[in-house]
Amino acid sequence: MPPNAWPTTNASSKWVIAAPGAAGEAENTPCYAEQMQRHALRLETLSDDDLLARVAELVTRSRRVEAELIWHLAEVERRRLYLREAADSMYVYATTRLGMSEAEAYLRITVARVSRRLPIVLAMLADGRLCVSAVAKL
Repeated sequence: MPPNAWPTTNASSKWVIAAPGAAGEAENTPCYAEQMQRHALRLETLSDDDLLARVAELVTRSRRVEAELIWHLAEVERRRLYLREAADSMYVYATTRLGMSEAEAYLRITVARVSRRLPIVLAMLADGRLCVSAVAKL
């Protein structure tokens, strides 16, 4: 663990990140304990190599999460679970219940449908061979 990072209990994120304020310093907000602020990961303290490595890692994780989201959306649609959530369609469910923008919902639902017919799409999304936009255009 980096010396200036505080582990969180949230399994989806590894570090608490302190966003810089106007002066470039992490803002002190009353909702965070002083110790957490002191141990928060500050990007400006990372070496160039560490920063580039973290960005590459985040892109890789982002691709995997996107593929997993698409996979789950496809299953929600297959089971028609959107009806249980009082949504007339998968699109309504994605925009009203999940808070997706109209374009985001359309794109991901389209890709979810393609992935049900061609499961290899999920692997290709996860490893970066394809992006969501490219799949939707196919």
